[in-house]
Parts: sequence; C-alpha cells; structure tokens
Amino acid sequence: MQSPELVVELSRLLSMEVDSSLACAKALAFLAPGRIRDEVVLVAREHETHVAALRGHIEYRGYVVPEASSSVKGIRLGASATPGRPGVEDVLQALRSNAQLASTLYAKVLAKGPPDDARALLERIRVEEERHRRWADRVIAARVWESNGASP
Repeated sequence: MQSPELVVELSRLLSMEVDSSLACAKALAFLAPGRIRDEVVLVAREHETHVAALRGHIEYRGYVVPEASSSVKGIRLGASATPGRPGVEDVLQALRSNAQLASTLYAKVLAKGPPDDARALLERIRVEEERHRRWADRVIAARVWESNGASP
C-alpha cells in the first residue's frame, strides 16, 4: 500500500473516530454516575487519542490532515438519532455496535498491507476497539445495571 492510498484510508478512519468520540460524549448524557459511565468516559478518551494518533500519522507521511466533520446523529454510528431517551442497555448496545464496526474497518485496512509503522498503529487501535466490544458484551450479558440500580 502506497502513501496516497494509505492516507485516504487513514482519513476515513479519522472521520469514523471523530464520530465515535462524539457518540461516546452524547452517550454520557444518558448514564448516571457509576462504573458504566466511568468506563464510557475512558472509551471516549481512547477515541480522542485515536484521533490524535491518526492525525499524527497522516502528518508524519507528509500530508495535510483533512478537516474531520462529524455525521453522527445519535449514539450509534451510521444511524439516525434515537427518538426518546436511550436507557443503559441502549447505550451499551450502541457502544458495542460502534466498536464492532470500528474493529471491522481497521481489519479491512490492515488486510490491504499497510507499511509496518502504520500497521503497528492500526493493530493497536483495533485491539482497543475489540476490548471495548468485549467489555460491552460482558456488561450487557451480566445486566449489572439491573442488579445495582441505575448507577452500577
């Protein structure tokens, strides 16, 4: 994969990460203080670091970082805003869906054979997305918000 193609892919991932960061920020408004909200704060911060890392790698390759505008309407990437107030389970399902989408997109770029330095960055971020998905899966399966009230 040559730099121009790589930068196009990195720019797409950058836009997705901006959307993910904003979706997490919106999701926080629907979560009461507690362990779930605390973890979503960390996920949001990781998305912010992904944005910075992707921007930095585009610049490292000598390209101008494109303006990343967000198309996110709610808490789930690629979906319109959910009518009404989402509950904890809705937020967790959105987080899981977003992480699965992100992981898939990173895997597709990795399958194109990026240079080693880009590969290391993309693999690290993909692993973090998988960790987000697994966390959401565990919390949804355990339904901890039901046993601990609204603020697990």
